Amino acid sequence: MDELKEYRNRRKAIAEVDKYINTHTDRSLILLIKEKKTVRESLKLLKDLLSPTQADKYLDVLNTYNFAKHFNPKRMNLDIWSQNYLTAYAQAVQVDLPEVSGFRAQKDLLRVIKAADQSWAGNLGRDIFRAENNWKPGQIVPAELDVQSILSEFLQYYRNTKVSTISNVNNGAFAATLGGEEQPNRYRQNRKPKKPFKPCLCGDMHFWGQCPYID
Repeated sequence: MDELKEYRNRRKAIAEVDKYINTHTDRSLILLIKEKKTVRESLKLLKDLLSPTQADKYLDVLNTYNFAKHFNPKRMNLDIWSQNYLTAYAQAVQVDLPEVSGFRAQKDLLRVIKAADQSWAGNLGRDIFRAENNWKPGQIVPAELDVQSILSEFLQYYRNTKVSTISNVNNGAFAATLGGEEQPNRYRQNRKPKKPFKPCLCGDMHFWGQCPYID
């Protein structure tokens, strides 16, 4: 009885899978599936037809990296771009993409950094040039010039520099106001003479203490 029950449960499960395949598969593939005698054969056919090939995966990684390596400082956030780029770079390394071999990725990164900060890019370009001259294919790239290390160091530098620049601008504006050019509204308001809320007993608009008729 137990074996019969197990058999029925399996038949029921297979029938449910077969039903799911026939109701969730594109119509163009239904006729091909109908020719298969078992659910296993149907699943294998779908896998062969729909699974991406290694060439497809390689091309997808290549396109993703080529798109990710471009940065527009006027339209993109550097932190968000960095996350997307590192993800694309890691995928490119996994499939041994020639575009990230040697110092190619570092040079892609150099172009991005140049768009954000030319002075920092100048120093990086010199370091890459010297390291590449002493490097031979098959050797490991120096740790300090690893893509992730470069990007991490630059982001830290860029954030600190940006904060310092904003702080200096604000301090300069504050110093100018102390010099007498302009002061915040709250200081200007304090200097303004207060006006009485109602006329004096003499009929003029001034405080009682300022009235020449009341002693």
